Amino acid sequence: MKHILIVEDDIFLRKYLIAKANKINSRIGIKSTDSAREALQIAQEYDITAFIIDVQLVDYSGMELAKQIRELDIYLFTPIVLITVVPTHELEAYRQVHCYCFSWV
Repeated sequence: MKHILIVEDDIFLRKYLIAKANKINSRIGIKSTDSAREALQIAQEYDITAFIIDVQLVDYSGMELAKQIRELDIYLFTPIVLITVVPTHELEAYRQVHCYCFSWV
């Protein structure tokens, strides 16, 4: 089974993203957490086909998590979308981690 991993510390936004992902494709598995450390464990345990990661998490930066995910050979080309309310992270996300950044503002 294919999985999407949603990493968001705001519980309401996380539930919203899960609902939207289920509406798009109810047959894909959705994993979610508010923690970068737990997200890395989930990524190592499951075959994740796409990541949606908040830039600021409860334990450390989503940008740092994206970099750690990219270091895993299996996820070298896996889509990663960083979400943030701080639009200045967009260029950094693209250049350093080769992922997309969506700003809520």
